[in-house]
Amino acid sequence: MLGVIGAAFVEAGRDEVPDEVAAFEADLAIASPGYHPDHPLLLWAGEHGIPIWGDIELAWRLRDKVLRPDGSPVDWICVTGTNGKTTTTQLTATMLVSGGLRAAPAGNIGVPVLDAIRDPGGFDVLVVELSSYQ
Repeated sequence: MLGVIGAAFVEAGRDEVPDEVAAFEADLAIASPGYHPDHPLLLWAGEHGIPIWGDIELAWRLRDKVLRPDGSPVDWICVTGTNGKTTTTQLTATMLVSGGLRAAPAGNIGVPVLDAIRDPGGFDVLVVELSSYQ
């Protein structure tokens, strides 16, 4: 995925901002869902005016790069709320598949959304479960 967007990978300890990152003058930070918003690297990025995206935001912005056979981007159905997200997501994906579409639950359940957009078989529809913070 990094090659698609022309990005580099730099690994560091959990509580540090690597010199390579500070010197790189990044235009964008992609945060893993496991990173807490008060992680030093994310705080540093925010203090330096660097936009911070999560995996869902990245997948959404790359959606026009992953096309169906007819050349159109995959449709997304996003499900959020207090209760019933997982059930609604699973039932919706199942109904779409029963209707003949290539559909998959993604996001917080099913296929990770970044994997789903790279699936070589492709999908017509992704049913994406999102938490309120996403």
